[in-house]
Formats: sequence, C-alpha cells, structure tokens
Amino acid sequence: MIDGVPIADYDVHHLRTSLGVVSQEPVLFNDSIGNNIKYNKYDATREDIVRAANESNFNPEVEKVEEVNKTTKEKKGGDGHGFDQNVGVKGSHISGGQKQRVAIARVILRKPNVLLLDEATSALDSANERKVQDSLDRIMEGKTCINIAHRIDTIKNSNVIMVF
Repeated sequence: MIDGVPIADYDVHHLRTSLGVVSQEPVLFNDSIGNNIKYNKYDATREDIVRAANESNFNPEVEKVEEVNKTTKEKKGGDGHGFDQNVGVKGSHISGGQKQRVAIARVILRKPNVLLLDEATSALDSANERKVQDSLDRIMEGKTCINIAHRIDTIKNSNVIMVF
C-alpha cells in the first residue's frame, strides 16, 4: 500500500515515475555526467541538471573528475569536460562517491514521491556525506522514504526506525 492505496490499483507507469532509487552501487550508463543525471527526465534543462548536481554536492565543472586505470592506478582525464565528460562503462571513469552523487542528483531532478535509499551515502567521506545527507533530508520531506543504512546518522531523522 502507498498512501492507503493498494499497489495493484496503481497504473504501472505512474508507480514507476513515482519511485526514486539510490543504491549502494548506482547504475550509470556509458554516457556523459549530464545525461546520466537527466536519465528518464528528457525535458530537463541544463539549469535543472546543474541545480540537481549542486544539491547533491557534485559539480563536475569545478570538482576534478579523473579516470583511474584500474590496472596501473594511473590517473588520466576522461573524455569531455564537466557535465559533458563521459563516466565510462558502469561509471568506471569516476569515483564511487561521485557515482552516488550522480544517482542522488538523478533522484533530486525527478522529484519522486517514494524514495528507496540503499546505503546511498556509503561511498562518501564524512564531509561530503553530511552535505549530501542534508540535501536528502530536504528532498525526503513530505515523501515516503525507505532508507537502508548501517550508520545511525543517516537515519536519525526518520519517523520509524526498524533494526534487523
């Protein structure tokens, strides 16, 4: 049930557009940072993308985004610049924290009614985690949110906390 309505009574398309997911290992496509943020939100403008990225504490125009060759550990710049930079296959050209912030920006842009956050800030350092958590707290207001986390700081503002 969502808002007292059985899931079976919902239109599937409406239900999918109402749901936002940020997982511990986000799904990114071999495309630009901007296109990964606006995925499934085709009418998003460049300004919308930049705003969502800033709210997720990620600005590829300012923040250094480097591809790391997994074999040699050698750093080199990826294709493109800023929001036009390619993230690589499965986001291989950006860090784990940057991947999570792209996924969070995607959710911020879509403004879903139901959020599923599965360790959404696990790959972030503590300074970035606090900033991103503040953004998540703002977007969770008035929404149904299922937040799976190991750290109590991530869920301390929840209405109901269940421990398994």
